[in-house]
Amino acid sequence: MPQDNHKTATFRRAALADRSLLVNHLFNNPDAIAPGFTFSAARELPEEEFLLGCDGEKQLAVVEIALRFDEGLLYRSLAHLKWALNNFLTWGAGAGQLPIDKQRRPGIIYIVPDSPPAFIEAFEFINDTIPLAVIRYWYLESDLEHGFYFEPLLVQEKESRGKAPAQQDIPVASLREQAGLTPEEIKKFLS
Repeated sequence: MPQDNHKTATFRRAALADRSLLVNHLFNNPDAIAPGFTFSAARELPEEEFLLGCDGEKQLAVVEIALRFDEGLLYRSLAHLKWALNNFLTWGAGAGQLPIDKQRRPGIIYIVPDSPPAFIEAFEFINDTIPLAVIRYWYLESDLEHGFYFEPLLVQEKESRGKAPAQQDIPVASLREQAGLTPEEIKKFLS
């Protein structure tokens, strides 16, 4: 009788203590942010507080990674965006690391474990000027493995308020592919 070597892993949500786990995961899986996303290879950013990258449409993005939400996140990200705009031509483009389209407005992507609704709602006033995205992450671990689940949160345009997708429309393909779970099982686990 053939022996089954498959092991079942039960993931549990845990607090992420080491930010470098998330940074390394994103560098190895940049499509978790957006299709065709590419990070700058250089990590010589001020205190490594943020990352730089560009999406498949060559739009420069400051990627803010936080272990927890705090009130100063928006202010810091605007300062990081200013730093990137002031320094990118000599720092990144000179090395040819990111093929950015200088005609496109740079944006900010927040990777946070949780985000108060008021934080996301405030973006409707900024999103016309600076493209913004918020991606919530969960750090999941088991006795055998650890990983991340990413959920893009809706940043609404001023005129589209009230048109948020239903909970069942939120993509769960990443975790489904990694763990072989149905969307219903994933949502039950995460709730």
